[in-house]
Amino acid sequence: MKKYEIVILKKAAIELRDQEDYIRFEQDDPESADIFIQRFLSALERLEYFPYSCPAMILGKRQRRKLVVGNHIAVFRVDARRSIVFVEHVFHARRDYMEFL
Repeated sequence: MKKYEIVILKKAAIELRDQEDYIRFEQDDPESADIFIQRFLSALERLEYFPYSCPAMILGKRQRRKLVVGNHIAVFRVDARRSIVFVEHVFHARRDYMEFL
């Protein structure tokens, strides 16, 4: 079975950290913040073997996929030739993330 490398791009890493900080500091819930990160990263690991299991999104000429983890969405693209999954964005599901893509 082919294994893909997971690369979290800088913008997505910042967005993920922002989500964690919001839970940790704004909601004053460090335990939930830790659980959120653990679940999110665990879900991303599944993409190592099954990146095409997530629904595709067509954005103009670009194809992206989305992974839903609880109330959050990771938008990513798959480079099959190089066996890499690039995580481009992380959003809360309530946000209109399509306007940022």
